[in-house]
Amino acid sequence: MGRFEELDTLVMKDLVPYTAGGDTIKDIRVGSFEQRHYQQDDKSLNAALWSIYPVDEHLIHLDSDIDTGTKVIRQPSMRLVEQPWEAAKLLPPYGVADLDAGIVEFEHVRVAKNLLTVNRAFLAATTGFMHFTSSLKSIGPVSGLLAQRRKGSKTQALPELLASLNAKKDVANKLFATKKYLQAMKDYVKIIVELYPWSASPLIFTSADAFSTGIAQLESSVWSNMAAAALNLAVKDKNWYMVAMDAAWAVISMRFVTSKILAKGYDRAAKAITGWGVAPKTSDDVKELIALSKKMEAVGAQQGNNVWAHKVCVTEHKGCCEVGEVDVVEAVGVALGAGAADPELAEKVQNAAL
Repeated sequence: MGRFEELDTLVMKDLVPYTAGGDTIKDIRVGSFEQRHYQQDDKSLNAALWSIYPVDEHLIHLDSDIDTGTKVIRQPSMRLVEQPWEAAKLLPPYGVADLDAGIVEFEHVRVAKNLLTVNRAFLAATTGFMHFTSSLKSIGPVSGLLAQRRKGSKTQALPELLASLNAKKDVANKLFATKKYLQAMKDYVKIIVELYPWSASPLIFTSADAFSTGIAQLESSVWSNMAAAALNLAVKDKNWYMVAMDAAWAVISMRFVTSKILAKGYDRAAKAITGWGVAPKTSDDVKELIALSKKMEAVGAQQGNNVWAHKVCVTEHKGCCEVGEVDVVEAVGVALGAGAADPELAEKVQNAAL
């Protein structure tokens, strides 16, 4: 399978084609961001930065007609937003020649999906209200806050912001370690909210800047930790499995992510899917997720915390999961035998926050 046209359905679904292409894709940034913009010495691109996020739209307006085959980038198909695992079937073909156009649309879909996820996680963590449909009749609470921030042109300098948020992540991780999962979840959500409008997206960053600034490492780890916290909260309220799935997808769908974090994303997606009842732990889909997680974990152990997982995934996904390949049968057997996907044993699963 050397080209995306030849990938089978399962692999297209689990190894997101639009996170591939390495540095061979065209520059799709909404502006030529440089250090002076990150430092906010130059604010000329702030409007372009904020334009990525549909923060002033009612969430129901994110919907669009998916039957016509036409898609509006700023208002992506809600089927893509609500069912991101179906992205492989709905976006343009996966030929390498189609990657540039596809990545632009996929990134806008991803941003909208993450915004929807953080609105729901905020509501769930602060009110206990679980809302999983797109038909909120008003702007979500986080979206409303961001709309006000955008209107007031409030964009923090990235270096200072990342330093502050990394410190807050350390505090949240300590809460997680002491099993204060709800408070940890609240703090993880706050970190993502405070990070906006910055995001480790190719709509803003080159691969070099995404990792050199540290935003790729911070954002991906926070989404991963949100998934871990949600899995533990799901022991008492199964609805949290939906938040766990969404947060895990936020990791899996990130272009700029390390194999170490990507492995956790796949692992937590498998646990969420089985816990929620989407698929049994013995299904081929879950086995594939677990196997990919084990392979990426092996790659991550060699690459460390600062190496882009998809750097050499140019025409196919190899670099993120080919080094130190783990036997699929053995990996799945160990994971399932340990009851890793059993909701009754969720607190016994190794979900340690990063």
